[in-house]
Amino acid sequence: SFQLIEYFQAEEDVLYFNAGDVQDLRRQIDRLFSDDLLRTTITIGAYKKMMERFTDHAYSNSLLLISRELSKNSEDYSDVYGRTN
Repeated sequence: SFQLIEYFQAEEDVLYFNAGDVQDLRRQIDRLFSDDLLRTTITIGAYKKMMERFTDHAYSNSLLLISRELSKNSEDYSDVYGRTN
């Protein structure tokens, strides 16, 4: 799906398959079982990606950015809601 493409690189930290295509999923699973180098590459790549992007620190920073944006947006609409800052 498009959301995964934003986060992962094919053949480096994930194997993609066509949604709803059982044979394509089967081919990718077979590749993982039969190709030691591919399996190792994806395992290491996925682990590195998770440690870089999905840490407590990264999550906290994302929440801070979101809250700042929401705060800015709420200031833009303060007159609509009858609030003053």
